[in-house]
Amino acid sequence: MIERGQTLVNPVTGERMTFLETAAETGGDRVVIEFRLPVRDQPALQFESPIETMFSLAADGKTNAKGMPNPFRLAVIANAHFDTVRLPVVPAWMQRTALAMGAPFGRAIGYGTTYTAASAQLDRLVARPA
Repeated sequence: MIERGQTLVNPVTGERMTFLETAAETGGDRVVIEFRLPVRDQPALQFESPIETMFSLAADGKTNAKGMPNPFRLAVIANAHFDTVRLPVVPAWMQRTALAMGAPFGRAIGYGTTYTAASAQLDRLVARPA
């Protein structure tokens, strides 16, 4: 069982994950973790954009209990960031086909490729460089 303050380290990449609150402490309501990623001299390929978008949607309550947005909003976001983020188990051509159908409808009803939180909770969810 993970405990508050416990840190897991990936020995290959150097990534560190520290548990600030556990599900046991919050009655299963949430888990709060801090990630430390080593800095590499490579372009991020816009990876931070879909991550910030998903955290912003969650902070504003625009996701379901599993943290997923409306399927059409997700299609718009996933289609825009397909070169950076995709599902590992579904073949890329299947993903492209599904996104080609869902993303235009999502855009037509007003969903954008990114989302910025209106909520002040985002600062609590996303660590900013000091």
